Amino acid sequence: MFYDGLKKIGDGAFRYLGLIPTIHLPNSVIEIGVGAFYGCISATSITIPNGIKRLENGVFALCPITSVEIPSSVEYMGRAFSETLLESVVVPEGVIEMKGTFNECENLTSVSLPNSLKILGSSSFQHCGLKSIIIPNSVDSIGDHCFGASKIEDITIPNGVRYLAEGLFSNCKELTTVFLPSTIEHINKWAFSDCPKLTSINLPNSLKSIGYGTFSECTSLTEIILPEKVKKIEYGAFKGCTKLSKVVLPNNLNRIEEQTFYNCESLNSINIPNSLSLIDVQAFMNCKSLSSVSIPSSVSTIGEKAFWNCESLSNLYVHYDEPAYYWTNAFETIYNTCTLHVPIGMKGEYEQYEPWRNFFNIVEGGSSAINNILIDSENGGCIYNLNGTKVDTNSLGKGIYIKSGKKVIIK
Repeated sequence: MFYDGLKKIGDGAFRYLGLIPTIHLPNSVIEIGVGAFYGCISATSITIPNGIKRLENGVFALCPITSVEIPSSVEYMGRAFSETLLESVVVPEGVIEMKGTFNECENLTSVSLPNSLKILGSSSFQHCGLKSIIIPNSVDSIGDHCFGASKIEDITIPNGVRYLAEGLFSNCKELTTVFLPSTIEHINKWAFSDCPKLTSINLPNSLKSIGYGTFSECTSLTEIILPEKVKKIEYGAFKGCTKLSKVVLPNNLNRIEEQTFYNCESLNSINIPNSLSLIDVQAFMNCKSLSSVSIPSSVSTIGEKAFWNCESLSNLYVHYDEPAYYWTNAFETIYNTCTLHVPIGMKGEYEQYEPWRNFFNIVEGGSSAINNILIDSENGGCIYNLNGTKVDTNSLGKGIYIKSGKKVIIK
């Protein structure tokens, strides 16, 4: 069909030509244009010449091929094989970048990637039948939605990757295990959203931020321990994690954003660090198992419906020298069932200040963290705040502290 000496096939040259059963390109061809054989629905056999360096978007997309031999001359592959019937592929050494290459290859179950690969671009295996894959350590960049909605079950991210892209594993219904390297600094939005079989994940000490909806609707996730460098958790990061029962927040966290733990109905306790300034709108709404919360004086704002419908919340500890402002309905559904614990000598002020006075039962003193503090005998008794966190004696401000198991009030 193609004569020897042919060097270039233009963009879309044979697009939707359904009468080509075999695409056998001569070795003289060194360039194949975008979508050149796109939708050739009779093409079940393809031969790619050795001189080709780039396989562009859609060049063989929608062709019903089940196998292909990619020549070692290839350095870049775009969406060249998307929506094909490929079952098994060996990507040769020499390929440096892939982008959307096997998108929607639902029959694809086996892929071998080369050590030359550096960029595993966006949507490369999105909607694939792939259950497992070994990503070579040469890869230092993985693009948005790379494995989104695939059948991937377990995966290890190589050490060179610092950034988990948007929707990287979003809607991976079979994903159970992910190993993250010590280099990860940021997890972008929806990276693990709607992964119902993911039960746990190791978050490296290098991590600094967690994006919008990162773990939302991970309905089997039971525990999250956030590293100390994490200062930012964006909107809805753990929304709908219905089995999440244990969360450890870092001491440097600045804000709990809107709907961060919305509908985490198994969450029974939470440590709120002294670094926190904001508990935003609906942050803990519908956390029906949450029984006790201690809010440090650093929290200046509690947003609308922040603790709405926390029906098991029976003890709320606040540590403000003066009653702080919050939205009237932040605790509205628990006014009659939750005891408000305020600093010693402050009950009268809280009973007068709107909206704290709406609590039916206000008492002085007490802390949900006191019983968890162990005396440090070597140092003669360290000082802790009412959240149970050891504090620097050189930076004590006004408030109530614990030393050697006893309360210390600094006015």
